[in-house]
Amino acid sequence: MANKKIINVIIVVAFMLVTIAVGCSNKDTVNTGKSNVTEETKMAEEEKKVINSQESEKDTSNTDKTNVAKESKEKTTSPQDVAKTSRSIFGTIKSINKNTKVIGFDDLEMITADKKERMKQIGITDKDFSNWYLYNESNEIKYYKITDKTSITIYDKNNGKEISTNINGLHNQFVSGYENHYDIKVQGDYIVEIVQRILNE
Repeated sequence: MANKKIINVIIVVAFMLVTIAVGCSNKDTVNTGKSNVTEETKMAEEEKKVINSQESEKDTSNTDKTNVAKESKEKTTSPQDVAKTSRSIFGTIKSINKNTKVIGFDDLEMITADKKERMKQIGITDKDFSNWYLYNESNEIKYYKITDKTSITIYDKNNGKEISTNINGLHNQFVSGYENHYDIKVQGDYIVEIVQRILNE
């Protein structure tokens, strides 16, 4: 009888121990589950941050490209704008380099007797000239380049015939010393047109 009681006690104790062990195991499983969920949440958040960062960089890159394109477009000069910036200059040729196709040009201003106000400004009177007066405000020589599209017109010094020529013909006319006065049309540093002007005394 006593042995039977002892066996019953042992069974009860064993049952209690098993119950406690199972409870602890379930608790660990729950904690592990929570831990896994937490880790997955952190990873998801980190991935989201990386994606957001990449999208932000992409947006910044696109914005920069847009700005560069816009600036490039603003800096582009249309043919119409170039045409507007062309200007005509009267003066004398001081040098011609046939190799580089660059000429040195000295601007002059032709003043006629009807420009009384301008005559006052530079201090000349009718006695200083007959038909016209060539005023050189400065001796600064400016350099312009002849291109393959430059139109060049000179006049034959023997018969006055108009001649369409190139830089070689212009150079020959220049070194001859014949009527070194020209009207040139320039766009920036390039010459569009050169026309020799024959001055009548």
